Amino acid sequence: MSHEILRRRFGGLGVEVEVDECFFTRRKYHKGRRMQTGTVTMFRIYERATERGFHVQVCDRSSAVLLSEIQRFIAPGTIVISDAIKSYRLCMWPN
Repeated sequence: MSHEILRRRFGGLGVEVEVDECFFTRRKYHKGRRMQTGTVTMFRIYERATERGFHVQVCDRSSAVLLSEIQRFIAPGTIVISDAIKSYRLCMWPN
């Protein structure tokens, strides 16, 4: 992980930051159903104004995991834009 990402949080008062998750899976011989054992979950953060962003691997997309990543990398007062999955609705930004 870049040292710049660890030194400065994304966003700030009134700054828009997008968050999303994506999944990488492996299929045997590129056929059949997706295999759950080969799934990797990535969490994406993208700051619109500066066009900075990055991905970090997370263990799952539960509300607790996503909230901890948001608090770790995004500054308070940021406008967080996401899709409407249940995990994000449960994430309440601390004041």
